[in-house]
Amino acid sequence: MNEETPKVSPDDLEERNGLTYKKLTDVPFTGLVEQKWNNGQLRIKVPYKDGKKDGVEEEYYDNGQLNSKLTYKNGEIINVDFQNSLF
Repeated sequence: MNEETPKVSPDDLEERNGLTYKKLTDVPFTGLVEQKWNNGQLRIKVPYKDGKKDGVEEEYYDNGQLNSKLTYKNGEIINVDFQNSLF
């Protein structure tokens, strides 16, 4: 993913028949989904390709610290890496 990769909020997407689409489109979504905590910190970053998660999904705590990385290939989890535990 690069600077030109479309970035959207999870609210901009919908799932149909096992694929993720940007609302009001008929083309499976390719791009980056980002969601932030109420304090403005990044909460989650998820790459999609052809309507499926593909690449490294990163989840963060509300303090900005990385929580976990989940690696996807064509919608399937192939690796999980928990970075830090606050508990």
